[in-house]
Amino acid sequence: MLWVLPDRRAVADAVWDELVTGHDGAGKAGAQLWTDLDAVLADTNELQGDWVNGGRLDLLLDGAASAGDPWLTEIPGAYGAGTAGLILGPTWQRCTEPPRRRLSTYSMTPTA
Repeated sequence: MLWVLPDRRAVADAVWDELVTGHDGAGKAGAQLWTDLDAVLADTNELQGDWVNGGRLDLLLDGAASAGDPWLTEIPGAYGAGTAGLILGPTWQRCTEPPRRRLSTYSMTPTA
């Protein structure tokens, strides 16, 4: 007797067209698939509610956006001892100031 194997497309079609009946019992892959799918759908529905105008995530993002651009915030350098601001403030100011050099430090005499 000669066995003829179906091609891969026929196998895939047979798998995806198979009824769930008999495959969704406890301990079977179908049961886990449906459990996972239900969890994904529940998470998706929750996120869709959170993203709508006035939803939880929408309000969080709006609040963060209203704080302004942190790079445009002035750093006064008037922070207490032991704080990061005390280190960052003066360092940032030194980095943003143009270099100061006196003309007397430059020599107009050509050197050999």
